[in-house]
Amino acid sequence: MLRAQRFLDYLDKLFSPDAFIFGEAISRDHARFLQLLRARARLAPTRFFNDAGIVGAALSANAH
Repeated sequence: MLRAQRFLDYLDKLFSPDAFIFGEAISRDHARFLQLLRARARLAPTRFFNDAGIVGAALSANAH
């Protein structure tokens, strides 16, 4: 978990985002996982949880 926190700290300093959105495996168990991380930005799972990549690909394909 320490590596994940270090990487999140790095991204937070580099981009200063309003939110970090976590998808796939992390979003599936977000209640347990996200409470262990800290950031200035909001931490949230994707709306579609583990299917976020599939939904995004379908939307992208439909747009073209």
